Amino acid sequence: MPSSLSSHSPEFYEALIRRYFDACNAADYSALVDCFMPDAVHYFPAGLPDIPWRTADTIAKKWQWCVQTLGSQWTIERIIVSHDKPEAMIEWTHWKNKSGTALRGAEWYDFDPQSGKIAEIRAYYASPADKSVAINELVNFDYAGRGYHLTGPEAVWEQEDLPAGTYTLHVFAYDPAGKAIGKGELAALVKSSELCDLTLDVNTNKQGVPGIASTTEPTPSPAATATPAPTATPTPAATPTPAATATPSPAPSGPGAGGTLGLRVEIF
Repeated sequence: MPSSLSSHSPEFYEALIRRYFDACNAADYSALVDCFMPDAVHYFPAGLPDIPWRTADTIAKKWQWCVQTLGSQWTIERIIVSHDKPEAMIEWTHWKNKSGTALRGAEWYDFDPQSGKIAEIRAYYASPADKSVAINELVNFDYAGRGYHLTGPEAVWEQEDLPAGTYTLHVFAYDPAGKAIGKGELAALVKSSELCDLTLDVNTNKQGVPGIASTTEPTPSPAATATPAPTATPTPAATPTPAATATPSPAPSGPGAGGTLGLRVEIF
């Protein structure tokens, strides 16, 4: 991985990226190899064979194949280059002329600070989600070694002035379109009425839906068939006794208070 220091200017790196795309469009093997460190790596999302592409030789030959087989051409839409580190980010469009289709995406560049050549590219674009894995990510990229987060943040629900006690927290999960995709519940103990923090771990349940405790709903019991009641023999009505007046119970407060709380979780 390149160091954070670079002896090259942002203009140098932008020119290199544009030269790389020109070489891709021309399917020029020598020009492509000249843009990369010999051991460069190009990472992709899942869906392509033989990824990641390792070595400048492999990367050059793969882009040659795309031009020859797919009629591929590429345009650069945006470039941002760091002012003090050997790294850059771009947006691009991949035009697949033989099929009349195109793909838009973005990619991150790490450059070798001494030579200025491309050491690594990490491409990101729309690709089918793999439902068999918990996290959709670049194939064979060392997220742990590079310091990326390996778990998501906890979903925290806060409310002031909630009486201390044990509550049942109902969790309702929705997709981005607002469609309910599951629900669950868990016990939450409130220890202080000054500030209530109820923490729900954002994990994946057995149905593969993140952010909810369970999606299991009770199965309703079949309704029993009503049996006609026998005709009762009338008896003399008893003299009614005046009902005692009920004393209202005070609302629960302080230690031992409880109830039901709701939390909405949106899954993106």
